[in-house]
Amino acid sequence: MFVNLTTHVPERLLQLNGETRLVQATNNYNKLKVYLYFSEPVLNSSAEILNSLQMSQGTLLPISGNDLGNRRFGFMVR
Repeated sequence: MFVNLTTHVPERLLQLNGETRLVQATNNYNKLKVYLYFSEPVLNSSAEILNSLQMSQGTLLPISGNDLGNRRFGFMVR
């Protein structure tokens, strides 16, 4: 089984040395969401998945939404 971790961060076009670059970055943790996508459905709950994750800073709170048949779990960074 494979899992992908995704989050959506703001995108900005930035001019560097005469070239335009797309930059994805944020230092704003307000309403920052993180999603875990599993390759196959899992039987675990959001709470069980959350207990298996380790964070160096902050906490994750489960959020509700479409779970794609128990393959996607969303969390808000706090």
